[in-house]
Amino acid sequence: MQNIASTEAREIEEFSKWILSIGEGKVNEPNDGIAEIDIPEDILIYEAESLLESIIKAVYGTTFAMENDSKFFQERAILAPTNEDVNSINDLMLSALNDSIDPQDKRSQKNPVYSPDFLNTIKVSGLPYHRLRLKIGCPIMLMRNIDPHGGLMNGTRLQIMQMADHVIQARILTGTKVGKIVIIPRMLITPSDTRLPFKMRRRKFPVSVAFAMTINKSQGQSLSYVGIYLLRPSRVKSKVGLKVLITYTKGKPQWKTLNVVFKEVFRNLR
Repeated sequence: MQNIASTEAREIEEFSKWILSIGEGKVNEPNDGIAEIDIPEDILIYEAESLLESIIKAVYGTTFAMENDSKFFQERAILAPTNEDVNSINDLMLSALNDSIDPQDKRSQKNPVYSPDFLNTIKVSGLPYHRLRLKIGCPIMLMRNIDPHGGLMNGTRLQIMQMADHVIQARILTGTKVGKIVIIPRMLITPSDTRLPFKMRRRKFPVSVAFAMTINKSQGQSLSYVGIYLLRPSRVKSKVGLKVLITYTKGKPQWKTLNVVFKEVFRNLR
C-alpha cells in the first residue's frame, strides 16, 4: 500500500476484512451458512424514484454520454447477477448515446422446421442477440477468443471508436494491451449451450455492451467504481467506489440481504 495516506490504507484494510468475513460466512455468527446481513449505509442506494437510473448515476454520473476519456469507462462497471438485469441497464445507458446502428443478421439459414423468426428470438449464454445495439463511445466486452496474444480474449473490455458494416474499431480497456487500437470483425458464432435440439449459428460481432456485466464476468477485473444491482435474492479496489442497490421486495430499495456460504467447502480445505 505504497503512495497512499495512512487513513486510506486503514479504510482499505477494514473493507478487505469485511469482504473476507462475508465470503467466509462469519458475519452474524452463529449461523448455518445462511444469514441476513446489514449493508453499510455509506455504500447503499436506498432513496430512488427510478432504481436503474439511481445506480447508473452513482457509478457513471450524469454526463457519461459526453465522456471521451477511455479511462473513465475502464474504471467503472455495474454488476448484476443475471443477464436479464445486465441487458436492462445496458439498454437504458445505450439510449443516452448518439450515432447508433442496429446490425441485422441477413444470412439466417432457412430451416423447414425452425423459422428464421424463431431462431432470431433465441437467447442463450455466449451468443450475441439477433438485434445488437451498438454506439460509438460505449464500452463492450468480447465473447470469444480472437487473438489472445494481441489482447483480444473472452472477457476483454473495449471502447468503440468507429463502426462499419463488417468491422468495429475499438480501444482495449483491460488486460496487458490497454490502449491498443484493434479491429473486431463479424464472425460466425455457434452457441455452446448443448441443450438446443438443433445446431444453429449467427454471423455477428462477438461482443456485448458492457456498461453493466454479470458478477461472474467481472472476475479478474479491477474496478474503481462499482455498482452492485441485486434485483433478486466483485471486485472493487476500495469501499469508496462501491455502491449497492437491493430491490427484491416489491421493487423498493432495501438495506439487508441474505448471505449464503457453503461452509463445508472451507472445512474441507483444512
